[in-house]
Amino acid sequence: MRNGVAIAAARLAAGFAFRELGLTRIEIVALVDNVASRRVAEKLGATFECVARNRLVHNGVPFAAAVYSLVPGTCPADVRHATDGAARSL
Repeated sequence: MRNGVAIAAARLAAGFAFRELGLTRIEIVALVDNVASRRVAEKLGATFECVARNRLVHNGVPFAAAVYSLVPGTCPADVRHATDGAARSL
């Protein structure tokens, strides 16, 4: 059952990273055929940048991965307060 937990968690984490940690970029990297993870990135408002060859390694085997990015001001994650959902400006 899909109930939005992953997108909610990712939105909170991204908001915290931008506001509290001052990050200027977050990369989301998922195996090319991991449709669920790629959908979370897209619903977050992340920008698809490329399919990078040999980007992820599992058990010593390299795999291509889809790379997405979030930057402050371009995604809804950076304007939500982590606890109450109220809008905040950067």
